[in-house]
Amino acid sequence: MLNVPSSHQVPVIAALTEQDEVAYLLADSQLNVLYLSDRISEFGISSHSIGLPLTSVYPDLAEKRGELQAALSSAQQRVIHLRSEHNGAAFVAQASCRQIDGKICVLVLFRRPGLAPPESTSDQAFFNPQTGLYTRLSMSRRIEEEISRMKRNQQKFSLLLLKFPKAGQEQLHQIADMLRVHLRVMDIVGNYKDGQFLAILPETALENARLTATRLQRALREENLDVGGDIQLLYNVAEAIEEENVNALLDRLDDVYPEIAE
Repeated sequence: MLNVPSSHQVPVIAALTEQDEVAYLLADSQLNVLYLSDRISEFGISSHSIGLPLTSVYPDLAEKRGELQAALSSAQQRVIHLRSEHNGAAFVAQASCRQIDGKICVLVLFRRPGLAPPESTSDQAFFNPQTGLYTRLSMSRRIEEEISRMKRNQQKFSLLLLKFPKAGQEQLHQIADMLRVHLRVMDIVGNYKDGQFLAILPETALENARLTATRLQRALREENLDVGGDIQLLYNVAEAIEEENVNALLDRLDDVYPEIAE
């Protein structure tokens, strides 16, 4: 977690949000809305929602009500990721339990990536608008951070390249949602190439990364997704070494012979 001194918070938050449309709301332990930020209406939330049930204000969370209540009762750091749409514009939302003003609350953060500069490409956006996952460029930056952390703290990490050769576009969207649920909170997942996802697995050696791929294949079967038949997961895996930079590590990952998750 980024530790921002109070004197820095205003300019840092401004820098983090100036490119993207961002808003948030808070709900109490009974899941009733108690605070709405400005710009909340840009995400389809009425500015007159104070006191109303969270799941009626933001119906996409209705199916997650049980998870939220369990997290509130146990003070778990459970994070729920959602993709939604308002007036034809996609956005991502993240719900989690936080201690704010001395009380445990549900924080729902809404984010819609802003327009990229004219000279940039769509790959330079922070999130992929179709899947709600990090873009390839964002993933490269996160890999740089993990390499620095590895050198500083002597902590291993691995990359897991996930391929679903028989999946169509709608199936890939469902798989993206499945990955959010079944990867650890510390894991980072994003889009890589067409039909492929890349996961950064902190504090994970090579064999444990392979076990993660096996667990994801099992989850893919058990989720009973509307994918039109059994979808096989192929994966490449590589454990980072200190001598490599981002490009060298990704090149090695691409060169690894794909394995089949059982």
